[in-house]
Amino acid sequence: MLTNCLTVAAGGAIGAVLRYLITLIPASPASGFPIKTYFINFTGALAAGIALALISKHPDIDPVLYNFIRVGIIGGYTTFATCFTESYVFMKNGNPAFGIAYAVFSVLSAYAGIYAADMLVK
Repeated sequence: MLTNCLTVAAGGAIGAVLRYLITLIPASPASGFPIKTYFINFTGALAAGIALALISKHPDIDPVLYNFIRVGIIGGYTTFATCFTESYVFMKNGNPAFGIAYAVFSVLSAYAGIYAADMLVK
């Protein structure tokens, strides 16, 4: 248990630093579109998908290594990827309605949480 916690913490630190470094890259699209956040979410989802595919094809991958990469690095980089990877797994495993509902509920509840926080702080 301690080994897994330390492994995830180390990976999380790497993911968080990667995310931070990307925010330092100069980018100012005229539209105001948050390109860096989009890039982080897209590449995080891509990385999570690759990790999911690898663990599906190679179930003998060391769980400590998997936790370091998937939970630590990718999770520290973006939780967006985790949410939508879980949604995809529900759909892939024959429960598309639940997967879609989970994704929609996650997005809507995130907006509700932000709105509620904004109202509380005012």
